[in-house]
Amino acid sequence: MPQTRDSWVDVTKGVAIVGVVLFHAVSLATAAGPDRLWTAAGYGLFAFIMPVFFMMSGLFAGRHLDLPWPEYLRARVWPIAYLWVAWGLLYAGLHAVTDGRLGGTLWDTISLQTTLWYLAALAMYLVIARAGRDVPAWLQIAGATVVAAPFAIWFPFDAWGLGHTPHFYVAFAVATLFPARLLAWARSVTWRMVPGLLMASAVLGAAVLAAPQTRSVVYALSPLLVVPIVFALCRLLTATGRTAEAFAALGVQSLAIYLIHPIVLETFGAIVGDSDSALSVTFPIGATLASVALGYLIGRTLGRAPWIFAPPPRRAERLSAP
Repeated sequence: MPQTRDSWVDVTKGVAIVGVVLFHAVSLATAAGPDRLWTAAGYGLFAFIMPVFFMMSGLFAGRHLDLPWPEYLRARVWPIAYLWVAWGLLYAGLHAVTDGRLGGTLWDTISLQTTLWYLAALAMYLVIARAGRDVPAWLQIAGATVVAAPFAIWFPFDAWGLGHTPHFYVAFAVATLFPARLLAWARSVTWRMVPGLLMASAVLGAAVLAAPQTRSVVYALSPLLVVPIVFALCRLLTATGRTAEAFAALGVQSLAIYLIHPIVLETFGAIVGDSDSALSVTFPIGATLASVALGYLIGRTLGRAPWIFAPPPRRAERLSAP
């Protein structure tokens, strides 16, 4: 198991969180008046953003699977479940006081129809990984793939967390079971590997254009090519100095950005007017910059505060604190 944190991990999380925010900004802009360029960008972003995030979450999860169940649930699962509940209540409160303009109802959160579905899925993944720790790796991957296939092919966008949760466990399992190999591959990447992956992705895209009926199958297969491209580019990005440092800083604050960005996006849309056709082209960029910047600043300021981005400390921990 890897024992130290690779800077590539934070750079990759930074790239992924920017992709997540941009995807949701694109969704807001195209909901009022679809723009072909942004619609295509949305499909491209969705091919990697959640698989990458779940792989980054699983990368260091394997080392904790030997913990006793009570300790594992308390240390690994509860913090994620707490955020899902706490921010679900916050979203519901905002939804109530803004007449539905911000946040989402409690039912939206419970039925995995807000962006918080990622947290619910991650908590479930952690429990499944611990329960299956003695199952051979090949059998876990095969089983996850069999379960994922129908959701990836027939429920690609409309089902939200109900469809995506069974779908993306494959990515989490791969990283949990093979973390050392994944990091070793990332360290070995060169620019020569990228063109081949890009060409293969182009072939998949051409298949959709030539035979639109293959769209769902191509959607299911595209992460196999797009995710390695993103990993390769992120690994190469780590050698670029300040650019890498900027994305790594965003990666460290990716949780805060993830939790806050839906509120900022909706507020930005209400102020700027995302339905205006003249603004629809530039809206995703402006909304993404605002969301990422505010989420980063809040994460830097309040990231360690209990109740907001972490569960409150237990009584024993409070008593032992200096």
